[in-house]
This record gives sequence, structure tokens and C-alpha cells, in this order.
Amino acid sequence: MKMAQTKALFVDAYRELNAKKMFWLVLLLSGLVVAAFAMVTINDRGIQVLFWTLDMPVFSTKTMSVELFYKQLFLAWGIGFWLTWIAAILALVSTSGMIPDFVSGGAIELTLSKPIGRARLFLTKYVTGLVFVALQVAVFSFACILVFGLRAGYWEPRILLAIPIVVLFYSYIYCVCALVGLLSRSALTALLVTILFWFVVFLFNAADAALLQFQKQSEAETRQSETRIAAIDVQIDALKARLEKETTDEGRDAMQGRIDRRITERDTEAEKAAGSRGTAGTISKWHRGVYIAKTVLPKTGETTGLLSRYLVSEEEEASRAEAHADEGSSGGGAKVTIEAGESDSGITGDRTPPRQGDTEAEAAKALQAEFRGRSLFWIIGTSVIFEFVVLGAATLIFVRRDF
Repeated sequence: MKMAQTKALFVDAYRELNAKKMFWLVLLLSGLVVAAFAMVTINDRGIQVLFWTLDMPVFSTKTMSVELFYKQLFLAWGIGFWLTWIAAILALVSTSGMIPDFVSGGAIELTLSKPIGRARLFLTKYVTGLVFVALQVAVFSFACILVFGLRAGYWEPRILLAIPIVVLFYSYIYCVCALVGLLSRSALTALLVTILFWFVVFLFNAADAALLQFQKQSEAETRQSETRIAAIDVQIDALKARLEKETTDEGRDAMQGRIDRRITERDTEAEKAAGSRGTAGTISKWHRGVYIAKTVLPKTGETTGLLSRYLVSEEEEASRAEAHADEGSSGGGAKVTIEAGESDSGITGDRTPPRQGDTEAEAAKALQAEFRGRSLFWIIGTSVIFEFVVLGAATLIFVRRDF
């Protein structure tokens, strides 16, 4: 009996969504995105679109495999742009009116007169909105597996992990839509408030990533300044040892001048290190506040980012970054002499100072490691707790409200 009632509710919700034609519109657009994926691949020169090649050595078989290219294409454009932005907004437009229309359209009195629990009735309506998204993601994921397999012989069933991950991501924001729709009985209000909430979550995600990047950058600069200070100290000690062996006043004066210049360089590096260390400490305090706020809010970005963990290994990311760096800096770093004419002085006078790009690469690796190191409980567990609280409040209101 209960299964028949639940099935009837799902069928009724499907008819409502089908009448809006949005399901088929999103499905058509998903097909166009998959078709665009089918037209793109890479070769030894760059990105190939059908029969034309865009010369982009950074995106070529010299820096990544075809399999990794399709993984990144699916993650960046299929997940990061289409499913979790454009398609998600279209899904909200389609499903935002389900609860408000139900509680304000006169149909609820007839439904409540039937022997069905209010809590089950509300939760079934809620799950129906998630089924809309699950079907879209399932069709898109299966189509991508087929296209990637036929196009490059790359058959990756783990792409299907996008189905539970994207549905989970969508449920974080849809629970807010359901609550607001129940309270306001307005589809437009529910849609606008949900998008506003989503934007707030996005701002916290962006602040988290930006602050963490600046912090890792400052920490990397601090370490490099400390490395330079250690190298200069070695040079100063060597110069002092030579100073003791100088017998002429002219030689001692020249050697002392070189020592003084090294000391000045060391003081400059010490100031840089102190500044970078202070900046990292200040940013760390700000980031800690953002991190605490994010713990309470749903983690939309980290949830969809889990798919990257399962599709792209750390080794693939590291090899891709190294190949990218080698391709982008074919000239290499020239060996820089601290002071002209000292390469034959018997001191370690030649050194290769770390380049700014090296600092940025080190910071990028540290940032990636930080995000990968965040636990599943913090990403999914706390987000699901938020959803349960919001959904529980909405269910309680629906059960107790007099319609």
C-alpha cells in the first residue's frame, strides 16, 4: 500500500516536471556538451578540434596523456561548469516550485485526506526533486563514458561516481529551497533565496581557497628566504676565514668590503623572511575564521572536488605539473653570480636563487595537498548534518502546519 502511494506521488511529480519541458531541455543541452567533448582531443602539437589543431604545447601529449586530458575535461567542464553550475541552476528553476505549488495550489487538501503520513509525503516530494538531477547526471555520465571510450579507447567506470556526488551537492542547496518554498509558498522567493544562499557558500569557498593560497605562498617565501640566509652565512664564514689569511692592508680592506655586502644581503633577506612570516601568521588567523564558518555550512566545492580525488591520482597530478613546468620554462634558470669576478675566489660564490615561479609551484603543491588532506567527515559529514537540520525543520513545519 505504502509503495503504491509513493509510486503515485513520484508519477505525479514527474508529470508536473514533464509539463514544464525543462527536463528535456536540460537533457538536450547535456547532449550538446557531450557532443562538444567528442569533437575535442589532443595531439603532440596541442588541442585538436575535429580536423583543426590549436598549437598549445601546454595542452598536448607532451605534457599529459589523452586519458588525463579527458579526465580533466570531464572534471573542469562537465562537472565544474555544466553539471554544478548551469544544469544545477536550470534544475533549481524546474524544481523550486514543487513544494510551493503543492502547499498553495489547493491540491494538498485532497492529498492530505488520503491515508498517507505527512512526513513521508513531504520527503517524497523532496526526493523527487533529487531524482530529476540524478537522471540528468546519469545520462550525462554514461554518455561521457561512451564518448571517451570510442574516441580514445579510455573506458572509465569511475565517472559514474559523479551521480551520487553531484546529487549530494545539489541536495545541500535544494533543502534550503524546500524550506523557503514551504515558508513563503512562492517559487520565485524560494529560487532567489536559494541562489543567494548558494552565492554566500561560494564566497566562503573562494575566501578559503584565496587565503590558503596566500598563506602557503608566504610560507614558501619564508622558507626560501631562510635558505638564502643559510647560504649567505656559509659565504660570510668563508670570507672571514680568508680575511684572517690576508697579509696586505689592501687585500683585507677588499675582503672586509665583500663581507659587509654579504651582511647587508643577509639583513635584507632576514627582513623579507620576517615580513613573510608575519603575513603568513596574519592570514592564518583570518583563514581559521573562514574555516570555522565553512564547517557549519555545506561544502559544495569540496564535495564535487572529491570526484577529482578518485579520477586523478596524486602521481598524475605531479607528473602533469612537472611536464607543464618543463614545457613552460624550456630556457631553464641561468646560474646567477652574487658578485661579478668572484667565481674564482674559492668561495661558494655562484648560486642559483630560487625563482618566483618555483615559489608559486611549491605553494600550489602545498595548497593541493591541503585540500586533498581534508577528511570525508568534514566534507560530507558536516554538510549532511546541515542538510538534516534544514530538512528536519522543514518536515516538522509541514507536519504541524494547518493547511
